[in-house]
Amino acid sequence: MAVVEFFDSSHHYEKFIVQSLVENASWSTKLHPGKFYHIGTVPDRHNQTFINDLRMMVSADETGFHPVVIVSRRAHKPLPAYIPNNSKWNSWEVFGTNISVKLDSKWTREYDRIITIDQKEFDIIGLGIDDLIDAYVQTVLSVIAIDKMCQKLLVNNEFNFELYRTLNPDDVLLGELLI
Repeated sequence: MAVVEFFDSSHHYEKFIVQSLVENASWSTKLHPGKFYHIGTVPDRHNQTFINDLRMMVSADETGFHPVVIVSRRAHKPLPAYIPNNSKWNSWEVFGTNISVKLDSKWTREYDRIITIDQKEFDIIGLGIDDLIDAYVQTVLSVIAIDKMCQKLLVNNEFNFELYRTLNPDDVLLGELLI
């Protein structure tokens, strides 16, 4: 679904979080001059670049935070050189990194698109040790921020709906929380 079609259609929710799309380097200079973009994986032997994400899981105990796993998920198809002007083009195959897929009305996973740090192929992600340290620090700070937010939203075992409404003024979603 194109962005214009999305905004022109009706939706159940009132608010959305919009994530900037990953782009091909040749698109950005034409569409968004001066904008930074993520180029995806290191090109493979066919000079193809794939969108990927990086997930880091941490745990915490009385001694502090500890890394648990680092994993990357690769999109199904490589970034095209140009955006196809074709209604049959499936952008999810290029931009989607979720490994869950529906086959024959059943959900399954495409494990071949997972890249773990202990695999030889992890190099295709193009991250150095500084990037991994940065990812670890960002993950730990995110966990701390989420924990602090939860502590503010849950006071004396009661959910603070007023605070939540100021953070996310979507009455439809708030109504679902009240169920």
